[in-house]
Amino acid sequence: MFNISQFLGRIRNIQTKGAVQRLIIRDVLQQKLGMTVPIEHITLKSLTITLKNLSSSSKSLIYIKKQILLDEINKNQETIIAKDIK
Repeated sequence: MFNISQFLGRIRNIQTKGAVQRLIIRDVLQQKLGMTVPIEHITLKSLTITLKNLSSSSKSLIYIKKQILLDEINKNQETIIAKDIK
């Protein structure tokens, strides 16, 4: 039987991993596009990155450079983080 601290530790690890992935995405957008996106506007679900509250020109720029961004995001990861950006 598990101890409650072990259980909560597992949940904490999952949340931390998601936050680290969103930080990586934010940093890549900053480096490659010079675009500052708050971490609260980045969601990652089933290998798809969703960016909220962006201007039309920002969305167009991301669409144009989508493959470069995805390659950079996944470059130093042990598993693939994302396959699409919306």
